[in-house]
Amino acid sequence: MGKERKRKAKKTTSSTKKKGSSSEHNEKPLTNSLTSENGGETDLVKENQKIKGKARYSIKDLLKQAEECLDNFNYELAIKFCERALGIEPDNLEVLEMAGSVYLETGDMDKAKSCFENAVRISPDQGYSKFMNLGQLLEGQEAVAAFNKGIQLMIASKDNDTAQASASDSTAASSTEISTAYCSLAEIFKEEADNKCYECCQKAVEFDPTNPEAFQLMASCLLSQQNMEEARKMLDKSLELWQGKDEELPEAPVPPYETRITTSKLLIELENYETAGSVLEELIEESDEVPQVWYLLGWLNHITNQDSTSIRTCLEQAQKLFTQFGCDDQPMMDHVTEMLASLPEVENPDEENGDHEDDSDLDDGEEEEMDTQ
Repeated sequence: MGKERKRKAKKTTSSTKKKGSSSEHNEKPLTNSLTSENGGETDLVKENQKIKGKARYSIKDLLKQAEECLDNFNYELAIKFCERALGIEPDNLEVLEMAGSVYLETGDMDKAKSCFENAVRISPDQGYSKFMNLGQLLEGQEAVAAFNKGIQLMIASKDNDTAQASASDSTAASSTEISTAYCSLAEIFKEEADNKCYECCQKAVEFDPTNPEAFQLMASCLLSQQNMEEARKMLDKSLELWQGKDEELPEAPVPPYETRITTSKLLIELENYETAGSVLEELIEESDEVPQVWYLLGWLNHITNQDSTSIRTCLEQAQKLFTQFGCDDQPMMDHVTEMLASLPEVENPDEENGDHEDDSDLDDGEEEEMDTQ
């Protein structure tokens, strides 16, 4: 439930140079800038020196600088500030949650999990954010327990509108946050327990009837129950929300890229091929380097009997990107290979555009004309 950040900061190098006098530290702020004017790493090295220096900055100062680094996508330096703060107060709840969020951003799941677990140990009955973050890092019943506890605290903070959350939760949980939390819980139950999944989806819709993710998850749940008609209705409702088709409701934010890939899969399964094609085309316009999207478009063209050139173009692009970036979905890769092998070989590039067939018709017409003369 932390901030989403779309790009990584360049790595910096640390320095072992010692600092000057302590009075000099008192005159300068903890951080002047993240980059030097000429694009070098001088200032970053200086910041690393400050962190390693003897001056004792307050926890508040260190957290403030870590947050500024996060805002500038400088994760490496943010980690250094957090680790310095942890060295000073290893059981400080705010420090643990900040550090856990930074580790989560950088993909260090083990350290993130450790921070959030320590935060839960210190404050097991206040602050929902750490439970929601921990739920993302756990599996099975442990994840369910974490999400349930987080949801319980979110609802309490909303109902009471008091400071039941921890210091990092400055406001009560919103209805949208609670709805999204129920969606996270529904994802866990999606493959194993349809009833629990559906119940979570209902709760998600109840707390925020404008959340497209909730309706999409409900559609997926209904599809797994073979309730095709209701699944179509729920998916249509989800699309109406974020595509702005429901004029009575404010347009919801466009779901994340990955969520819309799932949207296209559901649309194909529910045989709404036209809308599936539109969603996939939009995804390719945003990024044409995602192999799964090209695969789905190729598959869509295949099952809707499009010309083999269109199918081949999509599948070959998917195959190229799978090879370039690696593929962790071998069945999908195998399906691409299988479909490509089933396509007719093209001897003449113009043949599939109808040129060869037109020439044949012309030749037949000329022969008939000659025969009548």
